Amino acid sequence: MIKLSEEECDVLEFLLASGRNTARSVAETLQMSPATVVEILKRLETEGLVKQLNGFWSAQEERNTGGKNGKCD
Repeated sequence: MIKLSEEECDVLEFLLASGRNTARSVAETLQMSPATVVEILKRLETEGLVKQLNGFWSAQEERNTGGKNGKCD
């Protein structure tokens, strides 16, 4: 199991809470640059934690439970 950075956790937790969003919307909400968010989303996609469809990103099912028992400690 990988350990996610604070920024990766922020992005993942935002997507878990919001359902699905564009990278730009995630960036604006979290006050991060769009390029940084896209880079993070691609890393999370490689790990199977998020998916992208038609420009919208979403967290994968219940596999990623953040917080104390998950990848975001």
